[in-house]
Amino acid sequence: MPPKKPAAKSPAKPRAKSPARAAKKPAAKSPAKPAAKSPAKPAAKSPAKPRAKSPAKPRAKSPAPKQRINTSHDDHHARAMADDLAAIRAAYAKEQGLPPPKSYQIWTILNVLAWIGWSAVLASAAYNEKLVLILELMCCAEVLRMIKGELKGNVKMGLVLHATRLIVYHQVLPFAYTRVILQAWSATELARYPYYVVPNAYTLALRSFVPLITFPLGVAAETMGLWGRLQAADSLLVKAVCALPLVNVVLAPIGYRSLLKKAVRAYDGLTKED
Repeated sequence: MPPKKPAAKSPAKPRAKSPARAAKKPAAKSPAKPAAKSPAKPAAKSPAKPRAKSPAKPRAKSPAPKQRINTSHDDHHARAMADDLAAIRAAYAKEQGLPPPKSYQIWTILNVLAWIGWSAVLASAAYNEKLVLILELMCCAEVLRMIKGELKGNVKMGLVLHATRLIVYHQVLPFAYTRVILQAWSATELARYPYYVVPNAYTLALRSFVPLITFPLGVAAETMGLWGRLQAADSLLVKAVCALPLVNVVLAPIGYRSLLKKAVRAYDGLTKED
């Protein structure tokens, strides 16, 4: 059998696409042209109007303080002069053996009272034990002031002198030589206190010359009284106390030499004063 010829295929016709499908196909895009931008014009700014300032009100001024007189310079000058004067007075008082200026009035009154008291002791025939003790304690207070530097004087001699007086007051005056010892003490103190009240060359001379006489008399009377009390006492303590001041017999020449030097200086001051 003859072979079969294949049937001739008719060419396939393309199917007509429906409009719906045609719509699905993207449309051909034309190249996008950038939109022409117009140059941005700056917004026209209205000129800023300055704010109207309210006129400043002047502040109420406080009344000007009263003008003070400048006295600081004058006050400083016055204080400096006062300090210099006080220093001069203090130096003079220290040199002359006087109390400091601040306590001068108090001690002047006490010195006047002491002078009156020793005058009463010298003039009185009776022995006033309490008055003598008060006056002697005032003398001891002056020795303490010498130690502190408020008064000029021989501290060692003052300590020995008034320690001896206190022993004599307790052991001798109630028994013997009362009148002679008190006269020597009173005359010495009456010649000494005027210098502390009115310091000058004449009162210094009086203070320096009188002890040249009263000191030997007082030492002699005190020594005789202590020796008599030493022999009459039964207590060893009383004998020891009375024996201590007898050392003054040895120390008396040394003390008298110091008194002579003071008297010579006072005499020199008198000659210069004249």
